Amino acid sequence: MNPPPPVSPEEAALAGAPDASLIARTGADWATWLARIDAWGGASASHTAIAAWVAPQVQNDDGKGFWWAQAITVGYERLRGRRLLGQTCDGQWAASKSVTVPGSVAEVRALMLDPARLADWAPPGLQPRPAGAARSVRYTDAEGNTVSAWLTEKPGPRCAIGLQVEGLPSAEARDAAKAAWTEHLGALKALLTASAPPPAASGE
Repeated sequence: MNPPPPVSPEEAALAGAPDASLIARTGADWATWLARIDAWGGASASHTAIAAWVAPQVQNDDGKGFWWAQAITVGYERLRGRRLLGQTCDGQWAASKSVTVPGSVAEVRALMLDPARLADWAPPGLQPRPAGAARSVRYTDAEGNTVSAWLTEKPGPRCAIGLQVEGLPSAEARDAAKAAWTEHLGALKALLTASAPPPAASGE
């Protein structure tokens, strides 16, 4: 049996990860995964079914088997023309932005959930949802879309914020959301920077 044709670097970028990363984490490149899923019946399978089939094949000790199953499934759908970049499996769109700000996860999360401070950085109409995981924040925006943020502790202390807006109706709405949230996260960073304590003076 002939090996599957290789995936170009441009196609790998569309899929979401270079071949080298995929091989290191899952033991196979994109061309191999595409061929495997096609042979299994992926062309007519749902996103959930494909991910469930891939998951047992990528489980390892790093605890990221579920993440890689999702990444491979999304990459497969993009490369087979079933979804566009930024499009979710239900045909809607999502916009993602990230920023690193001063402060611990607890401090940043407390500010992001403070209703009295939302007007200082967030878009009008953003409503916090009930508190969930200690490292996440969720909102509903003025259009009814879900806005989720994941917080990761960094040395400093600093906090990396990864934010996603879900349920957008079009690629144009995704681009507008990315532009708007670039400004809002910039305002949040400026707010946290202004309130951060000055660095300790070094000794002589």
